[in-house]
Amino acid sequence: MPNSEPVINITNLSKTYPPPTGQVLYNVGFSLYKKDVIALVGPSGAGKTTLANIIAGLDSEYSGSIKIDGKELSRYKPHIYRRQYVGVIFQHYYLIPPLTVFENVEIPLKIIGISKRERHKKVSEILKRVGMYGHKDKYPNQLSGGQAQRVAIARALVKTPKIIVADEPTGNLDTPTGMQIIQLIKELTEQINGVAIVITHDTEVIKTIKKRIYIRDGKIEKTKNLN
Repeated sequence: MPNSEPVINITNLSKTYPPPTGQVLYNVGFSLYKKDVIALVGPSGAGKTTLANIIAGLDSEYSGSIKIDGKELSRYKPHIYRRQYVGVIFQHYYLIPPLTVFENVEIPLKIIGISKRERHKKVSEILKRVGMYGHKDKYPNQLSGGQAQRVAIARALVKTPKIIVADEPTGNLDTPTGMQIIQLIKELTEQINGVAIVITHDTEVIKTIKKRIYIRDGKIEKTKNLN
């Protein structure tokens, strides 16, 4: 057990939707510590995305306890929590069509009040790291699916969030590019003493992540730590 306090501590987390869906999470519990990168693995409908959305602050209706740095998630102001703590990589890109690649990635930094000079530096750096700097002046409709995904990943990571939630981040990427993105997530998590939760079905991605939580029918089936 690490000596530090967990970044995320979840106990007895349950989630129920109105009928006909019903309960989708049952007494889920685990802790994540600084620099942890975990793969959240399970079949479709297992509850992975629901769990990730709750951790990301996108769904506040649940029972049980989620503590972030020792403080109940419910005590954070939602917009402050999402701005300052969390970077979400969605399955779909959600890029803004009228904005260029550079401008799409720049948005989170504008929201948190980063200076123009610093924004330019940070956006340029992250676009280079995901291999999209050469496309910075293009618009979303000029990009391939894989390119759009890389831009969405850059936008999520540009503010160096303490908690990275990635829902199938390599789903639209070829294997070499996907491995580069996973490596980038790992490096950023290490650098900022944060945590990353990677939802994936990709067996190649799973192999690269030593800590794994397997979920089925809304319950944690098993955990693995190959360190």
